[in-house]
Amino acid sequence: IQFFNRDNGLPGRRVYAVGQDQQGVYWLGMDDAQVASYTPDNGEGFAVYPHLFSGKVKVIAPDSIGRVWVGTEGGGISILSEDTLFSLTRTQGLSGDWIKAILHLADRRSLVATTEGISILTPLDSLGYDYDIRIINHQKGLSEDRITDLDVDSLGRIWFSTTGSGIGVILDDETVLNFDKSMGLSSNSVRSIAIDAYQWLWIGTAG
Repeated sequence: IQFFNRDNGLPGRRVYAVGQDQQGVYWLGMDDAQVASYTPDNGEGFAVYPHLFSGKVKVIAPDSIGRVWVGTEGGGISILSEDTLFSLTRTQGLSGDWIKAILHLADRRSLVATTEGISILTPLDSLGYDYDIRIINHQKGLSEDRITDLDVDSLGRIWFSTTGSGIGVILDDETVLNFDKSMGLSSNSVRSIAIDAYQWLWIGTAG
């Protein structure tokens, strides 16, 4: 076990999210609106990106074209590349600014879970700086808008979890099916979900 804290270079006290990009660089989301990167075995320690973001950094999601998506509490998403930083917020069309999960799909779409529903982002250019954003929320069939996690199965169906209404799945035609304790869940308060290599859906609950 290799251990990092402020005594040996970690810039923050609380790490909320960890992600790894295609070059093997680890990205950390921390308190004090900080992001840091760490490249193993380069001997240079952590590179820090302070004060670029608004609120705690709770989600780190590198994409397939070398950018790092940073999800915050209350500040929407910042997308960080080598020489560019731009933001996506509710003003630009996201369902909300409190980001709970970001998932990039093979077709270059990105899914964003917030406390106000799910945003489906489809890039309109090759660089990924312009998006068509569709929102799926309670009015569109979600059991509730406070989403906690996302995953996609081998058939392309989008699974989501909620703070108090169980889980659900969004089908190809955007029909939504919801599942709760009445259908066998141990709890309606679901914190995380994950689909494994055998397509089993694992559900982590509160309680």
